Amino acid sequence: MPNSRRRFMSASLSLLGAATTSSVLAQTEPPPGTPPAFGTGPQVGPEVSFNTFKEAEKLVQVEFSERNLEQAAFSWRRSMAWLWILLVLIIVGGLVYYFVYYRNGTV
Repeated sequence: MPNSRRRFMSASLSLLGAATTSSVLAQTEPPPGTPPAFGTGPQVGPEVSFNTFKEAEKLVQVEFSERNLEQAAFSWRRSMAWLWILLVLIIVGGLVYYFVYYRNGTV
């Protein structure tokens, strides 16, 4: 008899734990302070169109399918533009370093 009571209690507690875990995982909002997921931030950068990527194909000498071009034009401002902003900041920082410090011989 005590053995079956123990099994009943352990099974009940496991079900209760599983139910609690599933309700915690079902929350839609992340806890405060968590970083945003990729591609969910605000849109930044210039507007681009299907034709912009079509012209870029010629410059880079690659070919994309129509579907890939549409997807790239649709998701550009949300997912990739920040990389170009970062690149511009790095280039400007390098130029400032060159003209202010390196060229004047203070390094």
